[in-house]
Parts: sequence; structure tokens; C-alpha cells
Amino acid sequence: MNINTFAVLFKKNLYIIFLHMAVVGLAAEVFVLSAQNKKLKGSGNLSVFEALKVGDPFHLPALKAVQGNAVIHNEGRKLVFLFTTTCPWCKENIQNWKIIHEVARTKNIEILGISLDDQEKSASYSTLNRLTYPVFTTDNREDFKKENQISIIPLTVLISPLGKVEGTWIGLLEGNHMQEIVNTISKTNP
Repeated sequence: MNINTFAVLFKKNLYIIFLHMAVVGLAAEVFVLSAQNKKLKGSGNLSVFEALKVGDPFHLPALKAVQGNAVIHNEGRKLVFLFTTTCPWCKENIQNWKIIHEVARTKNIEILGISLDDQEKSASYSTLNRLTYPVFTTDNREDFKKENQISIIPLTVLISPLGKVEGTWIGLLEGNHMQEIVNTISKTNP
């Protein structure tokens, strides 16, 4: 066996060894990812399946007005806009929420925003974006989200005088959603 043949065989064997090591490494990674997947599925964090739906109760605990001394009235229908100050879709919805606010005011529906951020950020956001409705925050955002089955924002919720959900609209409000909200709030109290 000459030196060239030996070098070729060595390269082939080295290549085969490298491929085997890569396969073993990938198999180990699949095993780790599979274990993580099982752990996540078993943790109960799949809150998407627990989405807020019509007929569910909607709880408005002790909320704090971010500016002034706005209060939430116990009677009547309410239209709630849930958002965070860092959500790009929430920011895009501001103009639509202002339009809906104008329609809802004529129907004696109480309008309020609930920010899932802290008081200071929410107050600044409200001022910066010239929100035309009172905005509130809660001290315990995680409990509020869990109690009301909120898993995604932005979220628009119409609440009956009895505290039950009459309608929900998730995400960016566009033409069809806007018309549906206007139609729903235009109906008399159910």
C-alpha cells in the first residue's frame, strides 16, 4: 500500500467517523428537544385553548385609573380594549378604537382601556397616543389575565350589564371586524 492510497483511505474513514458523530449529535439533540416538548405540553401553559368566549364572565377587579380619577360604573354594557404599551398591533388599533369609542358613546356603552403594563408606562402611552377613553391598570396582571382567560392581545371585549361576555375581537381590527363591532354595540341590551 502506497502513501497516496493510505491518505485516501484515511480521509474516507475520517469522513465516515465525522458523519457518525454528526448523526449521534443530532440524535441527542432530538432526544433533548423531545423531552422539552413533553415538559411544555404537560405544564398546562397552553392557554390558547382557554380563550375567552361569549357567555363567559368577565371580571373587573380593583382597577386603577392611569390618569385622573375615572371610575368604572357597575351598571350598563362596557366595551373594553385590552392592550400593552409595547404591542405593535395595539398601537395600530388605536385609531379604530377611537372610532368605535365615538359610536359606543352614542349607545350609552361605557368605554375603557385596560393596559397590561404598569401605571407609569400606561399613563405615558395614554397621553402620547391621545386616548379618548379612560385607561386602567391592575396591580396583578397575571391573575387578571388568568381570571379572564386572556391569552392574546390586542383584545376588544363587549361585556353585558350582568358581567358576561357578549363579543370578543382578537388582534388587529380591520373592515369586517369594525363593522361587526359597530353592529353588535348598536343592538339594544340583550
